[in-house]
Amino acid sequence: LKKISSYGRIPSVSDDTANNSSTPMLKRNVSFGNMQIREYKVELSDHPGCSYGPPVQLSWDYQQQTVVPLDHYEESRPPRRQGR
Repeated sequence: LKKISSYGRIPSVSDDTANNSSTPMLKRNVSFGNMQIREYKVELSDHPGCSYGPPVQLSWDYQQQTVVPLDHYEESRPPRRQGR
């Protein structure tokens, strides 16, 4: 996952122009490039706090899938599930 960020000029506390209206506004920008998707198996666990049914957990083993550009993933992913 590639993350790029850039910030404009951040005035210091001792900067005399910090309270002046001519101080430039902060520019914040974050972008994401590629993403990796991993699929983990679900397995039985030994968690003592499970009060109903067998306790389950994610396995340490996973299937590595190819690297996908974020834009391509967003265009081709299934619709989001609706909450209850």
